[in-house]
Amino acid sequence: MAAFHSVVGAARCSVEIQRRLERESSDLPYPARVRLGMTAGEPVTENEDLFGSAVQLASRICGASEPGGILASNVVRELSLGKGLNWKDIGPVELKGFDEPINLYELLWRQSN
Repeated sequence: MAAFHSVVGAARCSVEIQRRLERESSDLPYPARVRLGMTAGEPVTENEDLFGSAVQLASRICGASEPGGILASNVVRELSLGKGLNWKDIGPVELKGFDEPINLYELLWRQSN
């Protein structure tokens, strides 16, 4: 888990992680693929650790992602509008621990800056 002051910084870091993994592991028999998920919120901080509903949501979004994918909540997409990132609407997804479905978006990292 990583925390950022900017959703655009988080998105661009996620893209760079996926690009480097793709590039560095392309000649392996089983290329490395990770699932990445993002949301924005105010986590609870204690003893230099983060927890709370924002952290739980980020974890669930990450789990909903495909290997090599980057998913984000609507708030991340909205805060990054006009910043050159390309999003695909996945629609509402039911996530464990949340009463209502969460609208998710896939960051199309192979096409974004």
